[in-house]
Amino acid sequence: MIIPAMTIITNANRLIGNLYCDRVTKKGAALTRLAKLAPAPKLTNTAGKAQQINVDVEANNEK
Repeated sequence: MIIPAMTIITNANRLIGNLYCDRVTKKGAALTRLAKLAPAPKLTNTAGKAQQINVDVEANNEK
């Protein structure tokens, strides 16, 4: 049984692509890059303000 050259080349390219993706993921390049991105300022500002809208009177008076 003779396998055509195009089939061998296609399978090799697919394997090389998978190995490259594994190497990048193992080194953490993709995950580290995502962790360094800053969140959207508008979303973080509104989330922070929502926590401080109502403060209990007792919490303000405790010393």
